[in-house]
Amino acid sequence: MQRFLVPSLLLLLVGACDETTTGDFQQVDFTPTDCGMNLGCSFSDDLAVGGEMTVRAEPSDGVGTEVADLQSADPRIAFVDGYYGNDEWSVIGSGVGITDLVALDAAGAVVDVIRIEVEEPTELFVDGHGQESLRVRAGEVTEWTADVGQDVELDVRPARFGSELMGNMLYEAAVSSSMAASMDFNSNPGEGRLRITAAEGLHDATFFFGDLRARVLLDVAPAAAAPSAE
Repeated sequence: MQRFLVPSLLLLLVGACDETTTGDFQQVDFTPTDCGMNLGCSFSDDLAVGGEMTVRAEPSDGVGTEVADLQSADPRIAFVDGYYGNDEWSVIGSGVGITDLVALDAAGAVVDVIRIEVEEPTELFVDGHGQESLRVRAGEVTEWTADVGQDVELDVRPARFGSELMGNMLYEAAVSSSMAASMDFNSNPGEGRLRITAAEGLHDATFFFGDLRARVLLDVAPAAAAPSAE
């Protein structure tokens, strides 16, 4: 079993930068956002089956065509689940494959398209925000250490053969009573998100997505006393 020291939450704040891609017809800028990836979203990454993200579609350089609707060329691969306003739509991966997201104008004419690829996750990994993440295959366990009172931020993320996939996921989660007692209001185990203030003891949570499993053990002990000055 491998053990890692979880750094302070203040050291974990990393600015994400979502990447904008202009569509095939150079009329619309497409930006994936809120995809669950801490370092930002990009159409060069694949979307997970079952994963949800937001796609912003707006006129390219401010002079392209206004987008009135966003649709999928093949909803069996990815489907548009709704409009959020402010040129943003919800997109969900529904099946393995490649399809286009199609931007339409107010008359229903196609103004631009962008390709999206959807893949099945093969593994889950635990992102510790600021340290190297240990990727967890089905049935494997990661253990983390922290000091009493330390703020700890852990996310469970989907991956395919070692590469993280886009998409906010819904998991089945089994959380120990001690872990649950330490979680703050920003935690959501069903979304693979743990935000806790560490209390002494061994805390346990297991996340399931289909046949995949990620188990997290958090071992919390009092901080070692600093050596006294002579």
